[in-house]
Amino acid sequence: MSKLSQIPKAAALVDYDGRTVAATLDEIEPKVAEFVGAVDVFIPGYPDLSVSTGAIFNDDRAAKFSTVDGREWRFINGRLSAMLTDTAANDVDVFVPGFTSTISEVTGTNDDRTSYIIDAAGRRWWYDAARGWTYGAATAAGIRHFDAVIYGSNPAGLMAAARLKLRGKSVCVLEPYTIFGGMHACGLGMVDRPTNLQGGADSIKCIGGLTRSLYFQSVANIVGTEDPDLKWQAAAHVYEQVAQNILIEYADLAIADVQIDGPRSLRIDTNAMTGEKTIRGVFTREGYISGDVFLDCSYEMDLGAAALGKAGYRVGRESQEETGEAWAGVAPRIVFPQMSSSYAYYTGDGAPLDFSSIPTDLPVLIDDPQATAGQADGNVQAFNFRLNLTRDPDLYVPFEKPAGYDYRYCLPFLERIAQRMNLAAGAGAYLKPTICRDSDSFGWRYPMFSARGADGPITNRWQFNELDLLNFQIGHAEGNRAKRSTMLDEHAFISKSLFWFIAFDPKAREYGLAALQDDLNDVTQPDGFAHVGPLGLCADEFQSSKFGNGFPPHTYVRECRRLIAQYIMSYFDQAPVADGGTPTKATSIGLYGYSWDMHSLLRQWVRNGSINANDRIAVEGPWPGQEAKTALYQMPAEMMWPALALKSRNLIVPVCAGNTHLAWAPDRLEPNYGIRGEAAGENAAWYLDNLVSGAAVHDQPYPNLAGRLTERGSILSLS
Repeated sequence: MSKLSQIPKAAALVDYDGRTVAATLDEIEPKVAEFVGAVDVFIPGYPDLSVSTGAIFNDDRAAKFSTVDGREWRFINGRLSAMLTDTAANDVDVFVPGFTSTISEVTGTNDDRTSYIIDAAGRRWWYDAARGWTYGAATAAGIRHFDAVIYGSNPAGLMAAARLKLRGKSVCVLEPYTIFGGMHACGLGMVDRPTNLQGGADSIKCIGGLTRSLYFQSVANIVGTEDPDLKWQAAAHVYEQVAQNILIEYADLAIADVQIDGPRSLRIDTNAMTGEKTIRGVFTREGYISGDVFLDCSYEMDLGAAALGKAGYRVGRESQEETGEAWAGVAPRIVFPQMSSSYAYYTGDGAPLDFSSIPTDLPVLIDDPQATAGQADGNVQAFNFRLNLTRDPDLYVPFEKPAGYDYRYCLPFLERIAQRMNLAAGAGAYLKPTICRDSDSFGWRYPMFSARGADGPITNRWQFNELDLLNFQIGHAEGNRAKRSTMLDEHAFISKSLFWFIAFDPKAREYGLAALQDDLNDVTQPDGFAHVGPLGLCADEFQSSKFGNGFPPHTYVRECRRLIAQYIMSYFDQAPVADGGTPTKATSIGLYGYSWDMHSLLRQWVRNGSINANDRIAVEGPWPGQEAKTALYQMPAEMMWPALALKSRNLIVPVCAGNTHLAWAPDRLEPNYGIRGEAAGENAAWYLDNLVSGAAVHDQPYPNLAGRLTERGSILSLS
């Protein structure tokens, strides 16, 4: 199938409930006016797009654009598509029947459903069978005001929005990434769940409320499965659709690709007498958006950092002396014992690793910092891309060789592969020299449900979770938009280089990866889904990603800032009572638990004098034994409220909540974000109900918060 034939045609528009609301092609008559010059129009995912020529409908709706690089772009079914010299008459731009107001933006979904329309006054409209086109929150004097402004559309942001809307509040969701849905929509398909904890086998029951009945049930509805164990193994596009559906129903306005870049992005009023700070609004390229309460549900806590300043958050590891945690601070590094002259842990003989030949313009290796175990530093866990990979020939997209590729960038990463392949069969970290075949394959994690089939969920892809990009996360937390964009490009370059190296570079065979390369390109053996073909990216994922079809647009940000909260969770709040822990809390907003699952942070070059042959690679991150299971612990409401000394009145931070670096390890999981997002939503709704009283978000009486949460099924205790 050619790429041109995959471009959707707007033969009809279908609303969320499946009703046809558009005319046929023959009845659509787009009247287009040509113009030349800069166009003041928002292009989703392309904030710096330079327009040279363009066309609009006679009612000012955007039709098509040509950029300065000569490419033509069109909005088809509400989505921006790069046209591949396709000028066929049936490529009709989106038409909205029965809507007479001037349209400034039309947003749809990738399965041709109409999501919503933004008119020239900034109001959000959706189609209702009984009332026709209906708009949500009204605007005044060109300023869009909402009861609540939520930053982030991961499970925390979505569940907060749902809770607020169910309380009758108007909601605006601003998403910092280019797609809605957070990490789930960026490829994190398998959800780590609180199972087999020291709290008991029934700990999975701690996930309740709308997180279970709305968010994850929506996933099950799309793929056609009922899973009492809540495994939720769904493809990225499924989670994106879930996010879009929830936003359609529970948000009055949702805008993606909105970055808050420091204090200048916010308007904050400070009480001259008390010093209390109240956030009033956010400046975006969409205009000024004001609100009465603000929820930072992002992975980076950019809104909170802009509002609170450096006193309001922590980045990196505390010391053992500061927290008393045995696994706090810098961990003992793992030094791989093999010399570079033989590199014996490669399968086969292996080629010598010449450390001095490895390029130094990217941080594939950093010099040994010679840090003392247990001391504090500013480092966080490494990031990576969560890829959806397939052997289905109908979906296959080959791995791309990036511009500037040099196989030497890949060499320091081979310890992760080769080390595990050379363990004895059956050992805990043992891997076969195969890729995405079964539970012993390199990169195998979980099969992903992609759609509903006649006999149950369709499963035609795997979630790949290997090759953490150690060192590349350094500086992300404090980086501005431009810095993070550069770092994201570097992450993508190294990831693409690694996959090209493993898949196609003959040099990989010299370094003992011949069997892995052969398996990746094998066209004779079926995978677990009976597909036969080489392994590659999925053509139906991330179709608008800047990194190409099938490649996620964003990395998995495992850790960034952490709130200086009224209560900061530590190891002792998560450990069983028998181990000195206090896992119960008087102000519980939910339960969770996992293991202290800390990913590595740094890949170091350990030099041995001037003799290159005796140099080593070391990896530093988790402490030995740190994979132990937590108790099923309660989370206090105070962990999502800024410390009292920060004098914040209307800011709630449910994702980057108060945790030590160690406590963040089991706390950083998406279902947990949903649980806390529900609490944040109910907390915000109470604050809005009591605006005239002058109360702050942290003044909500706990019995009131607990009652609101349990009213819709949240589980605050298993006792």
